[in-house]
Amino acid sequence: VFSRPFVPLDRDQHAMSDSESGSDSESDAPPPKPPPLASDDGSDDEPPPSKPPPPASDDGSDDEPSPAKPPPPTSDDGSDDEPPPAKPPPPASDDGSDDEPPPAKPPPPASDDGSDGEPPPAKPAPAPDTVLDSDEEVELEVEPPPQQAAAAVLAPAAAMGVLAPFVFKDLPKPTLPKPVEPIPLWRWYVARADKQLLLDADAGEEDAQYKLGQMLEAGVSVPLDLAEAADWYRKAAEEGHKDAQYSFALALHLAKGVPRDEDLAVRWFRTAAQQGHVLAQHLLALCLMHGWGAKWDEKDANKWCRKAAEAGCADAQFNLGTYLASGRGCEKDEDEAKKWFEKAAAQGFALGT
Repeated sequence: VFSRPFVPLDRDQHAMSDSESGSDSESDAPPPKPPPLASDDGSDDEPPPSKPPPPASDDGSDDEPSPAKPPPPTSDDGSDDEPPPAKPPPPASDDGSDDEPPPAKPPPPASDDGSDGEPPPAKPAPAPDTVLDSDEEVELEVEPPPQQAAAAVLAPAAAMGVLAPFVFKDLPKPTLPKPVEPIPLWRWYVARADKQLLLDADAGEEDAQYKLGQMLEAGVSVPLDLAEAADWYRKAAEEGHKDAQYSFALALHLAKGVPRDEDLAVRWFRTAAQQGHVLAQHLLALCLMHGWGAKWDEKDANKWCRKAAEAGCADAQFNLGTYLASGRGCEKDEDEAKKWFEKAAAQGFALGT
C-alpha cells in the first residue's frame, strides 16, 4: 500500500473548501467576492494565482477536502473581469457645435400696420344697460318705477270694480311744533323769592328791571349771574333809568358779564351824569382826565369833577383839591384846594382807601 503524499493547502484554498462544503446546507449564503480587476498597464500588483488542488484519491474517501472551483474564464481580449466600455458620445452636429441647445423660436412677424409685436387693443366694455352676447347689442329691460308697476297690477282690479288701496302720499305733511326753550334756573329762584318782581320786569317796568339786575349781580336769593344782570341793566337803561345807566356803564367799563367797551361806557356815564347821577359824574371826570374811552380833556374833566364834589362825593372832593393844587384844567389855587381836602377828610376819606 502506497502512502499518500501530503500536500499543504494555503489559507485561501481552505476558505474556498469550507465555503463549498457549506453551500449545500446553507443555500441563502452570499456568493464569494470576485477577485480584484487587473490593471491595464500589466503591473505586478495582481495577487498570485491560487495553487491547483491536489488530485483526488482513487478510493474516493471523504477525508480529503473537495477541490476548489476553477476561477472564472477570462475574456477573449485578455482582460480580467474589466467593466464594460462606456457608451460612445453622441455624434457631433454637422455645423460643428458641441452639444449646443437648440436655437430659440423666432419672434412672430410684425403686423402690417407697423406695430412691433404689440398686443391688440382691448375691446371697449359694453354699456351697463346692454349685453354683448354676439356682434349685436341687446338692450336690457329696465324695470318700471314702483308707481307704474303698482298701477299695472291694480288696473285689472279697478276694471272689476275693486277699490284702489289708500295712497299715503296724498296725506298733508304734519307741522311739528317749535322746540320750547328750557326755563333758566334763576327764574325759578326769582319766582319763588319775588314773583311779582319777575312779572313786572317781564312787563317792561324799569324799576323792576333795575332791581332784578341788582338781585342777579349780588346773588341774593338767586344764583349769581353777571351776564343776566347786565342784560337787565341794559333794558332799564334804555328806558331812561339813571341808576341802571350807571350800572350798565360800569359793567362795560369793568367787563362784568359783558365784553369790555370803554367808548360805550363813557357814553352811558355821560347820559347818567347829565341826569344828575353823582357817581356817574365822578367816573366821567376820571375818564376824561385820563383819556379812557374818550378824548383827553382836562377842562371838561374839571367841570364834571366839581359837580360831583359839590354834590357831596368825597372822592370827587379830593380829586378836585388835587386839580386846584396842581392847576390841571383850572387856575392854580392852593387855598381852595385846601378847603376841598378838608371836606373830603370830614367825610372820612383817606388816601389809598
